[in-house]
Amino acid sequence: MVQNYDRLEINNHASHEQSNTKIFINTKIVAHSNSTSKLTGTAEIYPDCPYCESDVGFMALAAPTARIEFTPKQLISSTPQSAEHSAALYRGSDTQIQYLRTAGLSASEIKDVLQESFINDILD
Repeated sequence: MVQNYDRLEINNHASHEQSNTKIFINTKIVAHSNSTSKLTGTAEIYPDCPYCESDVGFMALAAPTARIEFTPKQLISSTPQSAEHSAALYRGSDTQIQYLRTAGLSASEIKDVLQESFINDILD
């Protein structure tokens, strides 16, 4: 989990060099106001490496003025068991925000609760 207040660039690269291996790249970021984030993740499956599993994923909680660029990718030269990639942006739903408001939380407290929920995978 990364927090970005200004400029951030991350480039993850992992490779399968033998059969029956797993790669899991999962990066979460909290992108604060006016920040710029560029995240790249690559899983490479070499030839003659069957039965490999790869998952490259990014998830962000972003301020409305944050700029985010995600590039999850797979470079596949052999038949994998599975190869997945994803990118997602999390924002509190209107229902969640309304519920927190009716519970008496201020805008600042709501922001903190949503960030804590994102960081700790409490998204429902």
